[in-house]
Amino acid sequence: MDDCSITQKIERVSPIAGAVDLLFTCSLVAAAAIPLDGLLMEEIVYDGSGRISLEEATRLTGHRLMPAVRALSEAGLISIEGPTVLVREEVQYAVRAYVASQLSPLRALAFADAKLTKAVDLANRWFPRSFQSESELNFAGRMLPHGLAVIDNAKRRIVDENSEWWASEAEETKRLFLDITADLADRMATFLSRRGRPIDIVALRQSSLALNETLLGPDDRNIIYVLTDLAVAYRRNADLTLARATIEKAIQVAEARSLADREACILYEHLGAICADSGSHNEAVVAYVKAVSLAEQGIPNDLRLAGRLHRGLGKAYLKLGRYLDASQSLEQAVQAGVQSLKSGDAALGVRYALWARALRGSGDALGALGAYAKAFSIGLRASGSSHVDVRKRLTALVELARLLNDQDAVRKVYSELVQNEIREFGETSIQVGSRYQELAEILHDMGDGAGSRPAFQTVAEPPIDGSGLSGDRE
Repeated sequence: MDDCSITQKIERVSPIAGAVDLLFTCSLVAAAAIPLDGLLMEEIVYDGSGRISLEEATRLTGHRLMPAVRALSEAGLISIEGPTVLVREEVQYAVRAYVASQLSPLRALAFADAKLTKAVDLANRWFPRSFQSESELNFAGRMLPHGLAVIDNAKRRIVDENSEWWASEAEETKRLFLDITADLADRMATFLSRRGRPIDIVALRQSSLALNETLLGPDDRNIIYVLTDLAVAYRRNADLTLARATIEKAIQVAEARSLADREACILYEHLGAICADSGSHNEAVVAYVKAVSLAEQGIPNDLRLAGRLHRGLGKAYLKLGRYLDASQSLEQAVQAGVQSLKSGDAALGVRYALWARALRGSGDALGALGAYAKAFSIGLRASGSSHVDVRKRLTALVELARLLNDQDAVRKVYSELVQNEIREFGETSIQVGSRYQELAEILHDMGDGAGSRPAFQTVAEPPIDGSGLSGDRE
C-alpha cells in the first residue's frame, strides 16, 4: 500500500463521524497492536478478562465510535486482530500528513494538540493512582507500550516543536497539558515499581522531571519531590553516581526553599543510603548525622523515622569499624523499633542482629549474646529456621556461647528451635532429630557430657510414629 492509496482511503472514510479523529488518536498510542477496550475506554464496559472483541464491544455498549472502527477496518487502514487494533506505521504518518494538508497550520496544530491531550487523558485512565485488583494491574501491563508511546509523543511535541506549538498556546492550556502528562509519567512509574522494571522507571521519572521543570521551573518546591523520585529510581537501577548527583540537587533546591525539617531529613536519609551503597561510608555517616539532627530538632516523636535513621547510621559506623559509635546508634534503633514496630517484625530482628555485631566488635560478648538471642527468636518466628539470616544468627550465637561457655544459652535457643521444627515438620521428622544431634554435639564439645546424654537419647530413640514403626533415618 503506497502513500497515495492510504491518503485516498483516509479521504473516503473522512465523512464518517469520528473516523479520522480515531485514526489520529491511534497514531499517538500505537507502539504496537492496541487493546480495543483500552482505545475505547471512555465508554466501554471492561470486565477485566482482556478478551473484549469488536463484536462484544458493539453488543455491550453500542459505542459511538464503533461505526468508525468498522469503516477503518473495511478500508484496510486498521486491522482487527482478536481483541486488538493494529495500525501500521505508514498509516500513522499518512493520517498526520492528511490532517496537515486539510487545515491551516494553526488549525492543524490545534487539532493535533486536542488529540494529544485526549490521548494523555485516556492513558491516565489506564494507570489509576492506586490499583484495586490484579485485573487492573494486568490491564495496565497490556497498555504499557501505548502509555510509553503517548509520553514520547508528548515530549516530542513540547521539545521538538517547542517554538511553533508552544508559542501558539495559551499559558493555561500549556500548564494543563504539562500537568496531565507529568501525572501520567508518575502513574506509569508507580505501576512499573510494582512490576520491577527499574530501567523503564528511570525513563519515566526523567520525563516527569523534564515536564515539571518546564511547567514549574527548575527551582520550584515541587521539583524536590520529582528529583527525589528520580534519585530513588537511579538507586534501584544501581546508577549510584546519578542517584547521588540527583539527590544532592534536590537538597540544594530544598535548602534554598527552607524545607521543613521532616522533608529535609528524608532527603539526607536518601543521601546517606546512596553513599552507603556506593561504599562511601564516611560520607554516609555525615549525611545520617545531619538527618538525625534534623529529626531530633523538628520531629522528636517520630520513632519510626528515628529508628530508620539510627539503623542507617549504625550500619555505616559498622562498615568503618567504629564499633562503640555503631553500638550506641543501633541501640537507639532497637529502642525505637521496640516502641514503634510489632514485636515479631522481621525488621526489628535485623536491628538486634546489627546491634549484636556492634557489641561483639566493641568487646561486649555477653551483650552480643543477648542481642543475637533476640534477633534469632524474632527471625525464627518471622521467617522460619531455613532463612539464611536466621541460620547466620544461630551460628553467631553458638560461637559466642562457646566463647563464654554458656551452656544454658545453647539449651535455650535449641529448645526454641526444636519446638519450631516440631510445629513445622512434626515430632518424628528428620529435622527434629538433626537438631537434637546438633545440641548433643555442642554440649559435648563444651564439656557437658552428662547434659548431652538426654539429647543423644532422643536421637537414638525417636518418638514412635502413627504406623507403630520408628521413622526412617539414614
